[in-house]
Amino acid sequence: MSYTRNFKEVYDGDPWLGESYMGKLEDVTDKEAFTPAMEGVHTIAELVAHVIYWRSPIIKRLKGEKDWVGKMDSPDNWPTLEQLKSKGWKKLLAEFDETQKQLTSLLTSVKPEFYKEEYKPGVSWDQLVEGVVQHDIYHLGQLALVKKMIRL
Repeated sequence: MSYTRNFKEVYDGDPWLGESYMGKLEDVTDKEAFTPAMEGVHTIAELVAHVIYWRSPIIKRLKGEKDWVGKMDSPDNWPTLEQLKSKGWKKLLAEFDETQKQLTSLLTSVKPEFYKEEYKPGVSWDQLVEGVVQHDIYHLGQLALVKKMIRL
C-alpha cells in the first residue's frame, strides 16, 4: 500500500470517494472559511487547522522530534475561530499545502519495513499513518457538508 499515493489522492487527486480537499476548497472564500454553519459545528477553517495538527505526529517524528505526540487537549488541536481569523485563510491553506509537501516527501523516503516499527508502544507506524489518512478522509466529508450548509 502506498500511503503517499493515498495522501496525494485525498489532498488534490481523484480519490475513489469523490472530490479531494483542493477540489472542495478551491472556491471557498475567506468569509465562507470562517462562517459557522450552525452552533456546535466546526467551520471549514477549523476543520483544516485540525487536519493540519493531526498530520504533525508523522511530520515531526520523521524530522527528528522523537518524543513529539499529538494530544487531544492541546490548544493546537482545535484552535479558536479568533486565532484562525487572525492567521487568515490564505495562510492556513499555505500551511495545509506545506504539510502535504512534507508528508509526501518524508513518507517517500522511508523503506517499507519502517511501517512495522513502533511509533509508540503498541502502535506501529503503519497504524499511525493509516489512521491519519482515515482522519483526513473523515474530515473531508465533514468539510463537504459544512460547505453545503453555509451555501444554502
